[in-house]
Amino acid sequence: MGSRSYRCIVVGAGSAVGSRLCRLLSRRDHPVIGLEHPEAMNPWEQRRLALASEAGARVEARDVSEAGALEADLPGTDFVFLASRPRPADRTWKGLWRTVLLPTRHLLDSLERMGIRPRRVVVISSATVMGSRPGTVVTEEDAPSPRTLLARALVLQEHLVRRRCQALEIPYTILRPGHLVGSDPGLPLALLIHRAWPPILPLPTGNPVRVPLAHLDDVCEAALHLAKYPGLANRTFFLTDGEHHDAASLLRQAAGVRKGATVDLSVLSPRMLGDLLRVVQWMDQRIREALKREGTPLVDPDLPEALSADLSVSIAALREAGFQPGRGSAGFLLEGLKGFEDSFRA
Repeated sequence: MGSRSYRCIVVGAGSAVGSRLCRLLSRRDHPVIGLEHPEAMNPWEQRRLALASEAGARVEARDVSEAGALEADLPGTDFVFLASRPRPADRTWKGLWRTVLLPTRHLLDSLERMGIRPRRVVVISSATVMGSRPGTVVTEEDAPSPRTLLARALVLQEHLVRRRCQALEIPYTILRPGHLVGSDPGLPLALLIHRAWPPILPLPTGNPVRVPLAHLDDVCEAALHLAKYPGLANRTFFLTDGEHHDAASLLRQAAGVRKGATVDLSVLSPRMLGDLLRVVQWMDQRIREALKREGTPLVDPDLPEALSADLSVSIAALREAGFQPGRGSAGFLLEGLKGFEDSFRA
């Protein structure tokens, strides 16, 4: 953001992207307020918030789903980053409404009521809002077709920001990264090696399913890059590492980290693999509800979509905006899987 110091608010500081954003901004001498819901405090989120605080961000536990929760900090704010994510065990529509949509609505209500126009409102969305698009390359102009509850909530968040920010003449940016990878062991794809998974992983042998990956640092750097240029306002951008990854390769790497075996099944299609994971996810959720148990789910709600959607998105718009992803994701995915494995041993 240049040599000038900008005041920033990061909503969702306990998420992987929110925590990393707080750290990057603080290390570049921008005053940062990182906010996270008081209930979203599992060990990973506590660790992320501690890292953000150590980097110099002012981290607070605050219920940002309440009306007016941000108003005390909005005056003088230059950039607002919306990076909230619900806990993996709380992906009901009620939970998504509270953690993703209500904070966005109340932020925009407060900006309108107080007459404040920040330099930019930045939404960290997801490539999964585009749904399954076999054999095509998706651009920002294509209509979203969300398949999961989280993707539907993010589509509504995007729509809300576009409509309200245009009416209020507040510049906005929507960034849609692929599935996140990096050293953070809590990222969704790390659940490929959950201890409850069987020692033998089935691999589809049909046409490979493309999985868009994005490194966590690329996402944060892109968000900062897009926010600082007025000419890039009011636009939507995809972000991946620009490479093609397939589901079978990701599963093979996960089996290597877990020292498990793999078996190729010609009768198992990528879509069948996704359906199988959705059944496991549904059963696990029912068991959790019956036992009133929380913790790490057997299957992350985003994982079936990641391994079966066959999604390939264009990052031409991002390159035209002057940002080039700098990190290949395959090696960092392995790093994240190993970090998740180490967390179990600890």
